Amino acid sequence: MPENMAQGNSKNKIGFIFSTKDRVDFSLKCLPTIDSEKGFDLIWVDGSATKEGQELPDKYKFKNINLAGVFKNIGGGPDAAIQFGLKKLLDMGYDYCGLVENDILFKPGWFLGLINILKLAQKDGLSVGAATVRTYESRVLEYKENYALMWNIGAGMILFTREAARHILCNYSKLKNVNYDICYFFAKSFGVNLAKGIEPCQLPVGYLTSADFSYDMLLYKKGFVSIGTIPSWVEEELGVNVKKRGFAYVSKDKSGTGIAKPKVSKISLFFLFLTKSFWVSFAWIWKTKIGKFIEKEAKLYFRRRGGYYNPSSDNYNQSPYYFPKADTFAQKKN
Repeated sequence: MPENMAQGNSKNKIGFIFSTKDRVDFSLKCLPTIDSEKGFDLIWVDGSATKEGQELPDKYKFKNINLAGVFKNIGGGPDAAIQFGLKKLLDMGYDYCGLVENDILFKPGWFLGLINILKLAQKDGLSVGAATVRTYESRVLEYKENYALMWNIGAGMILFTREAARHILCNYSKLKNVNYDICYFFAKSFGVNLAKGIEPCQLPVGYLTSADFSYDMLLYKKGFVSIGTIPSWVEEELGVNVKKRGFAYVSKDKSGTGIAKPKVSKISLFFLFLTKSFWVSFAWIWKTKIGKFIEKEAKLYFRRRGGYYNPSSDNYNQSPYYFPKADTFAQKKN
């Protein structure tokens, strides 16, 4: 297929963006597990710098999937690729718009599992905005019968309804939030406490989360819900030791077990509000000239110490204050 061309003749109503940036070995392991299913289109969005990565979309032969588009030289980072991809899916007329990264290996039957929970939730009268088959226990709000309500799905594997995808895209600039802002929303709206746990959103600091941590909060505010399969249909995530990070995929025996998070007390809710207000204000200050000055000085300090400073890192395993020869924040936690 010629570079940056899209086909518009598909009868499928579901389209997924498959985003890549090099890591060809990951893509070659991931794609067969995606291609084991039928009933959806794939649009390949690539930002590779290497020749091998740039050539892969043209060379790879699919058995089941309809490759409806290939777009190359898409730079600007993950959020830019996501926004580009969602806009393409909407422009191409899909009723459901999904995102899949190239480091996830799916179990056979994953797509049918995804479609099934959409039907189950809609039958229960829920207005579904997003769904996933990568269901982590730590991200579940409540275990329903055969599906889960989620507080965070993430961009690794997610399927939006058309209306939800449009809402996410139109509000993308509002999606980076301090972790306590998200904790407070779910505490006030659902009466649950997310403030203790292993997720970036649950760390006891004013952590500025990546945009995908706020997808679900934005959708719940609009009246949509986020759901995940029971069980998870992910076999493995490449380059990540899920168990070592403290994560666990949802198993079948969780079905119907109810609320997954502790209740929040009125006192805890009040302190969450105060904490959230402080860190939101701090984040605002950080964007001013004062914050830029502090960031500049921090960079110089850590460079002199033989490390580097990366406040925009969305990898919670790595402290923003990172020394290559020292323990990271996550290693110290473990």
